[in-house]
Amino acid sequence: MDLTDRDYNFVILARDERGRFRAVDVGETYFTRRMADVALAKRLPEISNLEDAAFEQGDVAGRSLDLFTPLVPADRQHPDFLTLANGPAFSAAREVIAEMANVFDDPDGNFVKDFQTTGFNSRLWELYLFAVLVEEGFKLDRRHPQPDFIASKGAQTIAIEATTVNPSVGDDGKPVDPPRPERPEDLAELLRDYMPIKFGSPLFQKLKKKDWERNHVKGLPYAIAIADFHGPQTMTWSSSALSSYLFGLQLEFRPTPDGGLSWSYLPIEKHTHRTKSIPSGFFDQPDSENVAAVLFTNAGTLPKFNRMGALADFGHPDVRLIRRGTVLNPDPQSAVPFQVSIDIDDPSYHEGWADELQVFHNPHARYPLDRRLFPAATHHFLEDGEIKSYRHAPTWLGSVTLILMPSADKDSH
Repeated sequence: MDLTDRDYNFVILARDERGRFRAVDVGETYFTRRMADVALAKRLPEISNLEDAAFEQGDVAGRSLDLFTPLVPADRQHPDFLTLANGPAFSAAREVIAEMANVFDDPDGNFVKDFQTTGFNSRLWELYLFAVLVEEGFKLDRRHPQPDFIASKGAQTIAIEATTVNPSVGDDGKPVDPPRPERPEDLAELLRDYMPIKFGSPLFQKLKKKDWERNHVKGLPYAIAIADFHGPQTMTWSSSALSSYLFGLQLEFRPTPDGGLSWSYLPIEKHTHRTKSIPSGFFDQPDSENVAAVLFTNAGTLPKFNRMGALADFGHPDVRLIRRGTVLNPDPQSAVPFQVSIDIDDPSYHEGWADELQVFHNPHARYPLDRRLFPAATHHFLEDGEIKSYRHAPTWLGSVTLILMPSADKDSH
């Protein structure tokens, strides 16, 4: 319906040379919905009988990315790529990623090989950010290799560079298994010092590159998007360390006589783990005023793509996904989250790409990031010496996705 003239029309889309859906036929003006329905029903069979060449637009630059035809032998492929590319368990993720590849540009020409091999996690992280930015209504410019995204919405344009927390490497050149917190006190120690150092290394590497000095970035809010892939399931417990490191503040809870909770923020000078030590407060470091914000999520993973693909009706029809995890308790007097378990086929279940996205705003930013650009994200600000959070509800703090398949498929997976 044309909301101005209150009349009706239709548009038929078909894939162009690159596999993107483009307009191939537009109706006339119809005074009623019924008239438009009849005209569309008559036109659709005519369009469907045309050869694919009839839908070519003649203005297509480049080709769609073929992410799943192997470029290297199986023994050189990343284990998670093998999991994604084979079998029904992650078929929804595989199909939605293949669809995204039709509209995803590869400015440096290395995306497919990286995605299949050692760069799988970092490339998956880029695909996640691409999905978030499209969902949040940005127009993307991927003509430049650095930074990863120039994104515009309305009159505002921002630059985003993606990075990941990667496994440590031993003297033999092989990845080192990360520490595993067995007790609450082990987890507290890792969050206090180990994880800030892990987050700090890639953030400082991006700081040293000074992408904000590039001609196409000058004067724009510049953000770094970081995700934790340094070990299996580490993203399920590591996220709270990022806030402490960025702002240089540690949140401490104390019970009150009436059974409630009080809290305060204590300054942190440095983080030390074994032989490594770094200053706390990334936003207070030299040159960091050029970083408007740090974006983070613990959900830029295959289970996220699997759920989002299934919600869009991709994937094997007999695969069921159950999401279990913790959701933020909105009661300010409670430090205990809700436990949730839900079948994503439940009509009450809703999920968007940006649901778990967190944006940490730099209080010293030269060009601040407008929080209205990411309405679905959770935003963190430093206000009056405290970290204030403005959350998009419901806020999943962490989750796992159970995959249920018919017994015949279980053996093959």
